[in-house]
Amino acid sequence: MSRTFTTATDENLLELIQAAKHRLIVIAPAVTTAVAKILVARMADLSTLSLDIILDADSEVYRLGYGDIEALTAIREASCRHMVELREQPGIRIGVVVSDHRTLVYSPVPRNVEAGSKTEEKPNALLLEDRTAEALAQATAVAGPQAEVGQFGLDPDQIETMVKDLEANPPQPFDLSRKLRVFRSEVQFVELKMKNTKLRSRRVQLPKELQKLNDHDLRSRINSSLKTPIDLETGIAVTVESNDGKKKINVNEKYFEREREALEAAFFREWKGRGKIILRREKDQAEEQLKRLKQRIKSYHEALQKKVEENKRAFRSQLVTEFLEQWMFEPPVRLRMRGETDYDSCRTELERQADELFDKAVVLGEADYEVVYKDIAIEDLEDPNRMQELRQLMHRTGIDADTLNRLFEIGDAAAAKSPKTSVIPN
Repeated sequence: MSRTFTTATDENLLELIQAAKHRLIVIAPAVTTAVAKILVARMADLSTLSLDIILDADSEVYRLGYGDIEALTAIREASCRHMVELREQPGIRIGVVVSDHRTLVYSPVPRNVEAGSKTEEKPNALLLEDRTAEALAQATAVAGPQAEVGQFGLDPDQIETMVKDLEANPPQPFDLSRKLRVFRSEVQFVELKMKNTKLRSRRVQLPKELQKLNDHDLRSRINSSLKTPIDLETGIAVTVESNDGKKKINVNEKYFEREREALEAAFFREWKGRGKIILRREKDQAEEQLKRLKQRIKSYHEALQKKVEENKRAFRSQLVTEFLEQWMFEPPVRLRMRGETDYDSCRTELERQADELFDKAVVLGEADYEVVYKDIAIEDLEDPNRMQELRQLMHRTGIDADTLNRLFEIGDAAAAKSPKTSVIPN
């Protein structure tokens, strides 16, 4: 390495570590297996080489991909054999290698998030020489109690705890983990649940004292499960907000079904066997349309509720007219037992029963909707057939080429290049 601005690839780290003759200091959240192997080899030179290794001991370091747990295991076992004390600096997120008079200061790469730079044109490190190395040495464990980092030894029990934690909840493979991150930044599963958008009716059992009906219209309505005589096909006029301001439109249940279908066709893509998906960049537009739809449903339900209340009052009045005189002549047993056989008592009980029957028979809940978003699972990315289906689906529905390339092509931000990964064909 000759450039000041350079990259901290494994190859460059190995070159520095191998070149050290008198002093070697390695500080990092964690290291890769390749770096660990050369560090283990350098422990054989402790008779002439001063060696200090300072690492983090947080299992999250390995889940993010700063290093390999196998590397830590190898360094730990070798340090026990060679009597080298490993040291700890919690939360450290910079890397430093001091090799005699040369010092490399770099930004460690969380490989589960990004692939990292491989070229000096995209530097993530500074190579410094001479006095800088001495100053950094004095800031580390070489200075003893005055050290700025690495004051405490890395406890073997702490490592064992971390290893068990990683076994229970292991890091994801780097290539899949990065690709998962890209997918989740672009695509989500979505489910739209619309509640109580329809008026429902059901059959209820009439009490005996209300079964002798003379009123033909009342008998017809009760025999047909007390269905409210509201023309749901024609619709109800409601005032809604539009691009041109407020206006009146006729809406009914079929109108809202069509609106929902149009909204889902505009923003949701059906992934056969998996559910519907939505692009994150379209979520705000979809939410705005959902808000508009919800406002219209609310206006419709308010108007419908008024009609339901009108029918409820009419049914109550019909029932009182039909049975009040009969009840005054022969009150139900429960009223006679309570001594409530006067006009007001009979009328109040009839009205109560009428309201109760109507409420049981005619159901209009509070209209609302719920949108449930879920992220793409790593199991989907591991299945090439599913990925092929998804790409074809997104291509058919007009997703632009740039988005498709970000999701399905191998690249720095999508996945590490390896023999096991390949571009999914059109």
